[in-house]
Amino acid sequence: MASGVRATGAAAKRRCRRSDGRRRGHGRRQLRARLKVESTVNSASRVLDVREEQGSLDAYLWSFVDDRPIVNHFRTLAEFRPRRSCRR
Repeated sequence: MASGVRATGAAAKRRCRRSDGRRRGHGRRQLRARLKVESTVNSASRVLDVREEQGSLDAYLWSFVDDRPIVNHFRTLAEFRPRRSCRR
């Protein structure tokens, strides 16, 4: 085929359909990648907001547990204290 001349006929249509499918899939991948990047930028912006308000992300997160780690591994049932009573 000569340079710059497009093929016509059934073979060219098949090639066009295949490449369109690849383009559509590629577009979805690009969209997902773009959404991930936007999400990361948004998360970073929220972290900066929290740092500005609370001083640090660490201080903000620890404030939910009164600055103490939550111990979830007990050796005996006697060490376990339920937070609320079990009513039925």
